[in-house]
Amino acid sequence: MNNQLKERLFKFLQTCDNYRGRKIIIKESITTNKDNYNRHFTSFSELEFTLLSCSARISGGRAMFLGDKLSYEIAIDITVDLIEIDELNFELIEKYSESIYRKSELSFE
Repeated sequence: MNNQLKERLFKFLQTCDNYRGRKIIIKESITTNKDNYNRHFTSFSELEFTLLSCSARISGGRAMFLGDKLSYEIAIDITVDLIEIDELNFELIEKYSESIYRKSELSFE
């Protein structure tokens, strides 16, 4: 991971702390074709909960989004892209192998 992406990720995590108490909607897409997230190559999930806290776990390099009965983690050390769509919508792409990628779309309301 390059230093520019690392700085953007840390800034993103600091910003997420401002969204505590808001609803977070996470749309997850896991693909076996890095250039294609369509239904032929991808499994989809969607979560929705009130964000109680957002933090980073150094051991294991994970960003954690915690709710009352749900949590969601993103592997910071294998994140290859962070896209800020606007101040409330973000996409993070993790690379698990040469062919397996996970896109997490986070929306705060």
